Amino acid sequence: MARCKPRHLMDVLTAMTGSVETPLWVLPLWLVGVLVGNLLTEVFPWWLILIFILVLLVGFYVWWQRHRRRHMQFTSKFQPQMPRRARGLILPVSPISVRKATDQERRRVKELREDSLGNLRQPLLAADQQLLERSNLQPALAAIEYHYGPDQNPSSSAPPGLQDVWIITTEETNSSSAGSSSQGVGHLLQRWFLSRHPEASERIRFHLDQYEGLSLRIDPMDYTGLATLVDQIYEKAPYKPWQIIADITPGTKVISLAVAMGCLPPNRTMQYMTTERHPQTGEVMEGGQLKPLLIDVDPYVEEVL
Repeated sequence: MARCKPRHLMDVLTAMTGSVETPLWVLPLWLVGVLVGNLLTEVFPWWLILIFILVLLVGFYVWWQRHRRRHMQFTSKFQPQMPRRARGLILPVSPISVRKATDQERRRVKELREDSLGNLRQPLLAADQQLLERSNLQPALAAIEYHYGPDQNPSSSAPPGLQDVWIITTEETNSSSAGSSSQGVGHLLQRWFLSRHPEASERIRFHLDQYEGLSLRIDPMDYTGLATLVDQIYEKAPYKPWQIIADITPGTKVISLAVAMGCLPPNRTMQYMTTERHPQTGEVMEGGQLKPLLIDVDPYVEEVL
């Protein structure tokens, strides 16, 4: 049995306008339309029928928009680039861990974290710094060091260099898992940075526990609260949005998602610290240089909206 050839929508609309080339297959549609129209006019007033037709048209439009967005392709192309040096850095940190650490090294890291809560000024020993270089705190240090220094953009009229760092830490709550607290990690990070750059102590302000009435310690699973916190930091900071950048490297996946939610408004950017990876296994190569990768979602948000 031969299959019917599908009709294009424009063919149907053209045929229903009364063209002299109207095919016979359109006549049943006309007949059904006339019968339904007569039946509706006998039961309902004309204005109710008009509202019904408008509702159908609006429903078709909404369905079409959703169908179109499902098949949308972004025209903006991602171009890897490094961010400009910012004056403010939002930096969430996770509980500290060290690669291939012995029990003695784990105890030493715990001692350093607890000692840094009340002793930020004393420089770390060289051996302790080498130990921290194997930890997940190294990308956070590299992020601060990248923005510490003059802005290499010659068109910038702002004072050079990083001035404020907001370190967001997590704390254990009834809803979080054991070991999810990063309390004291921010203090240890500040102490490590000042051990390497003691001249920065009078220039950079580290905000560790609170800022302008905002608590910088959050529940690790409260992603909406963290997104709100990031948004409020942007609102309360004495800088333009483009002068602040949020780093999503050190945090967990949930924290990174929350920070991204807080950076959705225009002119807010993020960065991710990348390093060299093995071309075959994809594993991070030891000794590779950490560099920030700019993440700017503004072009994609504009296309969706």
